Amino acid sequence: MAQYRESGVDLDFAERIPGIIKALMKAKGGGIGGFSAVYPMGKNNYISLSCDGVGTKVLLAEKLGKFDTVGIDLVAMNVDDVLCSGIPPRYFLDYIGFGNMPEHHFKDILKGVIEGCRQAGCELSGGETAQMPILYGKSFDLAGFAVGIGTIKDLFPVNTIIKGDLICGFPSSGIHSNGYSLVNKLIKEKKLHLSEELLTPTRIYAKKIARAREKCSIKGAAHITGGGLVSNIKRIIPKGLGIKLYYDWTVPEIFKRIQACGVSKDEMFSVFNMGIGFTVVCSRKEAEKLPKETKIIGEII
Repeated sequence: MAQYRESGVDLDFAERIPGIIKALMKAKGGGIGGFSAVYPMGKNNYISLSCDGVGTKVLLAEKLGKFDTVGIDLVAMNVDDVLCSGIPPRYFLDYIGFGNMPEHHFKDILKGVIEGCRQAGCELSGGETAQMPILYGKSFDLAGFAVGIGTIKDLFPVNTIIKGDLICGFPSSGIHSNGYSLVNKLIKEKKLHLSEELLTPTRIYAKKIARAREKCSIKGAAHITGGGLVSNIKRIIPKGLGIKLYYDWTVPEIFKRIQACGVSKDEMFSVFNMGIGFTVVCSRKEAEKLPKETKIIGEII
């Protein structure tokens, strides 16, 4: 069985990182754990902040010579995290570090960033370009920073989540931007075919959630990234409660092909989104008002 650990990623260490950071920050009174950092600004205004990257998906962009989608991924990974607070994303900043990159590839990356901001309804307000051949060689890396600004009314009231509430999932566009160390390993071993499908950009949910909130009341939201469905949804569940997933949705073919390469079902659900890119928690009554594209995938227990 192929495992994520064999690609160089230690999931156990990854789960310990928040505890390490919390311990180091304890003296300063800081805290982490949410999908974004949320701070009050005045009496009723709040700011939501996120920092994230695209990861080893950039290696596939290099192999395929296609650079116009990873910029969308960069925006998506950040604004979808900000969105979990309930606050809409407003501003985005990028970091593009590279070595010997042709100018047209750089332009394609930036076009993707601009398109991602358009989809998210936010503004590209700044960033940093770092040309460092001694560090990156022929490769590159991307990092992004999203800022959301809203009021106390925008915040999802996760403290109101109770037993019996439903977990509803919005479909993903594919792998999104997690698990690519394992994907790259399977490609290198010639178990998985290298194709442009693997560069399908991460879906941006800002406008979908805005439309959903016009029809129903959402208690909380989780962006399904590294760690899969269970670990990400648990991040918004109050203490004393748990989740039960039904596992009855249709899993996209791309995940079935990856699993066929020798990856266990448990490993698949721990690494990938498995077709559900974003989830919300609602009461049973409110869940009925969600868009038809969503699917009830579980409940709070």
